[in-house]
Amino acid sequence: MIRRATSARPLRLKYIQSASANSLYSEGMHTRLRPLTAHGSKLTPRSPLTPAEPGVPLSWQVFIVMIILVLLLASASVGLAIGVVFFHALAVVLASPLVAFLSAAVLLHYGFGLGGVVLITAESLVALQGFYVLGAAMSYLTSDD
Repeated sequence: MIRRATSARPLRLKYIQSASANSLYSEGMHTRLRPLTAHGSKLTPRSPLTPAEPGVPLSWQVFIVMIILVLLLASASVGLAIGVVFFHALAVVLASPLVAFLSAAVLLHYGFGLGGVVLITAESLVALQGFYVLGAAMSYLTSDD
């Protein structure tokens, strides 16, 4: 019988446990796991915005999309509430830096790169201000004055 010289075991990605164990992502251990890639001689956490490798779990990719959607929906909700309730541009001017800071902090915490942080923060600000205009228009059109 002829034996193969190579093993047929599939390659596996290694994972590290994040410093913050109070994350939303769970693989049964209530800790956040991030895939590693080799850079030079040491392994470093891979950015979540790089193309997925075959071994990266689908749940991690879904988690990244959920972070982005939650940030955009929260920004839109705040903008709509400010537009309907306050109807003053000063309120959205005060809320914009707060939304930008919070979204950047959340994205940096979950390992997004600087480019991703800038783009998603800009999208959050556009959602905030766009829904502010929508809320202000709804408030103006439904007022009795």
